[in-house]
Amino acid sequence: MFKAVSSTPFVFQQPPDSKKNKAKRCVISALFGVLSVPMVFVSAPARLYTFVKNRSAIERLAEKRYDAACSALDLEAKLSPDITQIQALLETRPKGSMHDHMQKVRSKIDRALAKSPQGLDATFLHHAAHVMTVCADGMEVFQEYGEKAMGEDSGEFPLVRLAFSLDRAVKKKPFFKKDTVLGKIFWTFAHPEKATNSFFDHVGWSHPLAYNSYQHGNANVRIGAFEVNGSKIHMILGPTPTCDRLFVGHLQHLKETDMGVHAQHTLESPWQKAENVRRIEQQRVAEHFKDEVVYTFGHIENKGGRPHLREEGVALPKNFTKAQAEGINTLAEEMFGSDELSDKARRLGLQTLVAIQGIFNLPKGEHSMGQACKQDIDRGVLVNVLTILFMDQLANQPLTDERIAQILGVVLLRPGLVDDRAILKKRYDALSELVHFIAKKPEVFDSMKRHFLGSIWYKPFAPKVLPLKKN
Repeated sequence: MFKAVSSTPFVFQQPPDSKKNKAKRCVISALFGVLSVPMVFVSAPARLYTFVKNRSAIERLAEKRYDAACSALDLEAKLSPDITQIQALLETRPKGSMHDHMQKVRSKIDRALAKSPQGLDATFLHHAAHVMTVCADGMEVFQEYGEKAMGEDSGEFPLVRLAFSLDRAVKKKPFFKKDTVLGKIFWTFAHPEKATNSFFDHVGWSHPLAYNSYQHGNANVRIGAFEVNGSKIHMILGPTPTCDRLFVGHLQHLKETDMGVHAQHTLESPWQKAENVRRIEQQRVAEHFKDEVVYTFGHIENKGGRPHLREEGVALPKNFTKAQAEGINTLAEEMFGSDELSDKARRLGLQTLVAIQGIFNLPKGEHSMGQACKQDIDRGVLVNVLTILFMDQLANQPLTDERIAQILGVVLLRPGLVDDRAILKKRYDALSELVHFIAKKPEVFDSMKRHFLGSIWYKPFAPKVLPLKKN
């Protein structure tokens, strides 16, 4: 199963941190801590409510990570003390929070990887990183949550039901909402650590590579797999893995086992300074692990008043040809060029077509795939659920109540689990607009089927596509 691999280890960048920025962060954190005490008490009941509301889902997903690790890893192997500590944490189920327990496991793996292990220790740790990154299933958690939010909507055309179910559920969502000034203030005082981290990142007082979302409780979830021409692609929800040792360990495991590639569609913007710094770091990973990871870096700009995937230079996604990029731009205009749609909705449609093309470009084999913004709670959520919906159409899979519940669950629960808030309205509006448009004009999918599957006259020779199915 494993093979000896000789390669230069990937070297993580040490984010620069000036004394001046450290001082600024200390002063602001201290002032905020003093001034926020009254508001923290005021917001405490709301935070307690959402904590209780979310806790079951958070713990169930942590159970999935625990079970995946216990079933895949050799807990009896006699290895170094660092690995013995990891094995000990996995040998006994905790009496308290499973989520907190699995964060300890992740931290132990991270620290052990930081010591540049060799031999069997490295093999164990790379396998553990692989399991934590892509092997914990959880779609049923999202589906059950979505079923509770869906309500009674029988008798409607499925795409219409999806559109209105999403709108109603997002409007009713009991999480904190950051769409108004008052909502932002309330969320800020309820989550002072998250708020200050976000502020420091925004104003440039902390380096963009210093924040690792995984270390703050964000975790990957495998929600199922597509099949395209016999290749199996496991879909992963989770943040864009930047400066994460476990993700690099996962790629090292793929190198050691020839288990396929990891495809990552980054939705961070090249036009935002902090996000572009992270994109550059992701490109470093892609260059080091050329056979193990395929990054899609699409530069989408405005051309002729329409979103447009730049077709030349370094902006072209790694696994795209120039002709494919031209074809995606033409298809996006054909499907979403209507004046009924806003620029944001057209851009979202184009990003999803880029994701679909990336899936079709993967080599034969069994692979994993993630697509996300920084934390996969707004932009990532939208593209992920549309990818599921579009792949269903390519597979001629009818839109079922089960699928609607899954989409609802992802849209509602991802922001709630990670940031204890509802999806941002300015982001969600693009999804709502696009789904309503497709519900009115489902024939737009015919163009997509012709593009990816070919003419109906050659249907026996068209790529075989199976929709996302739970593992």
